[in-house]
Amino acid sequence: MKKNPKIIVGNWKMNPQTLDEAKRIARGVKKTAEEVKKVITIMCPPTVFTSAVASLSNNRYLYTGVQNIFTETHGAYTGEISADMARNAGARFVIVGHSERRRMGETDAVVNKKILLALTSGLNPIICIGEENHDRDGHYLSVIKEQVHAALQNVALVDIPRIVIAYEPIWAVGADKAMNAHDVHVMTILIRKTIIDLYKLRKQPKQIHIPVLYGGSVDPTNTAGILTEGSADGLLVGRQSLDPKAFSDILRIANAA
Repeated sequence: MKKNPKIIVGNWKMNPQTLDEAKRIARGVKKTAEEVKKVITIMCPPTVFTSAVASLSNNRYLYTGVQNIFTETHGAYTGEISADMARNAGARFVIVGHSERRRMGETDAVVNKKILLALTSGLNPIICIGEENHDRDGHYLSVIKEQVHAALQNVALVDIPRIVIAYEPIWAVGADKAMNAHDVHVMTILIRKTIIDLYKLRKQPKQIHIPVLYGGSVDPTNTAGILTEGSADGLLVGRQSLDPKAFSDILRIANAA
């Protein structure tokens, strides 16, 4: 059976500060991304750099995404970016529901609305889910299930192949180390089973595959373990994605996993 390609997403957040630096990072990633044929690379720069980065990507191995979209399609919403704007600027993916956005007040309902708008506009959503605390009583398991159900409400089965899930435990974001590979494995199984049960996919064609990525303090030293022992389909990379060398190392390791 042919293995699905690994998906590596670079979330640049509010970095860098200049267009020249954004282009430098993108060019550094592009060279490696075009060499690793078992990996799909997605760069998500700040919105103002979308067009410039997209001009260097958008082929079968390297794509551009945006970090957020608004809940409406057009109108008097100062400072907001619609899904159509992002798509027309060259984005093919959008990160939705990142923990930093949820901390700013985004609810499950808002996340779901953005997902539906993204699908309608031709963007592929990278849906972030994750618990605040990995408590001993296992309450976090129900938190993750609830987030999956809320995010996918009214999402048609036909659109499921366009969905990417990024599991990013909030307590691991920006931490000194990532979640251990065994626990990543447990969570990827839980998320896949939740989606399979939600859509009754046990009765559907086997080619339907929902990638589950891991995010949270990812670096070249833990990439292999997360992808192999952790059985993740890819990674959501934060600060390391701003370093073309480190990010390229992650891409090469993913290609060999």
